[in-house]
Amino acid sequence: MAAIALTFLFIYKNTQHFDAQNISVYNGYVTSIYYDQFYVNEVNLISDSSATASVYVVPMSQLSYIPVVLPEKQIDKRNSTFSQRFELHYDQSENNLICNTVCEFNFTIELQQNGIVSGCPAQLFLYDNKVDLKIFKDNEPHGSVGHPVAQTGCLPKTGVANKNFHLPPNKLYYIGWYVAKNVGYTIWLSANLTRINISGLNENCNVSSQHTTCPITHTKYPHKKENISLLFNTTSTTMMGVNVTPVLVQWNLQRLIGVSASSCIGVVAVMVAVSVWFYYCMIRTVARSGYSTIA
Repeated sequence: MAAIALTFLFIYKNTQHFDAQNISVYNGYVTSIYYDQFYVNEVNLISDSSATASVYVVPMSQLSYIPVVLPEKQIDKRNSTFSQRFELHYDQSENNLICNTVCEFNFTIELQQNGIVSGCPAQLFLYDNKVDLKIFKDNEPHGSVGHPVAQTGCLPKTGVANKNFHLPPNKLYYIGWYVAKNVGYTIWLSANLTRINISGLNENCNVSSQHTTCPITHTKYPHKKENISLLFNTTSTTMMGVNVTPVLVQWNLQRLIGVSASSCIGVVAVMVAVSVWFYYCMIRTVARSGYSTIA
C-alpha cells in the first residue's frame, strides 16, 4: 500500500496546471515569465491584438542581459497658475520606462513657491497601466488617484528633493504629476535598467489575435538542472496583452533528484510492478491463512 501511495504521489507531483497569466508585450522590448524547477510541455496563448508576438523558450544559461542607462534629462519645467494633474513624458517613446530584471528610476525635483500655496504643493505618482493614470487625471485637481505602484509624499514648497524607485519588471510605467497653484518646478529623470537580449535566439512559435497552442519539447528545454523562461516580443506599434496558460507543466526531476526523465519513467514502472506484486501476495496470503467453517 505504501508503494501505491508513493506511485500516486509521484504522478501528482509530475502533473501541474498553472492559472493563466496576463502579460503586456511592448514594441522592441522583451517580456518574460520565469519558471523555477519546472518543465513546460505546452503553452496556450491568446492575444487581445491583431499584431503578432514571438515566443521564445530559453534555458537560464542562454539568457543574456543588456544594461540600459537613461541619462539624466529634464522632463518638465513650468510655473503653475492653478492646481492641476497631468502626465509627464520622458520623451515621445514612452517605451523607455520598461525593463526585464532591474528597474530603478531616479527623480530630481526642484520646487519654488511663487505666492500663497495651500494644501499639498506637489506630488509624483507612478502607474503601470493607463486605466489608473486616466482616473488620476480625470479627478483633477483633487479626488481619487487610482492605484499607483509608487508615489512620493507631498513635496516641500521650496528646495530640491531626490526620489528613487525600485519597481517590478515587465511593466510600462507612466508618470503622473500633481502641482498646486503658485508652485514653480523643474523635474529631471534618470534610470538604470536591465533588458533581456534575444539576439541569436530562435522563436518557438508566435501568437496573434486567435488562440495559439505552442507544443514545447521538454527534453530540450530546459537543459539538465536548469530553470526556464518564456520570452515574448513584438514588432507591433501598439502595446499587446497576451494571456499565457501553461497546459502541462512537469516537475524538473533532474534538478530535484539528479536523474533523467527516462529513468524516472522506469522508476514509476518498477513501483507499479512492485505494488501489483505486493497486492497479489497479500491476496494469496489471506487465502492460505483462511479457515474452514465445515464442522
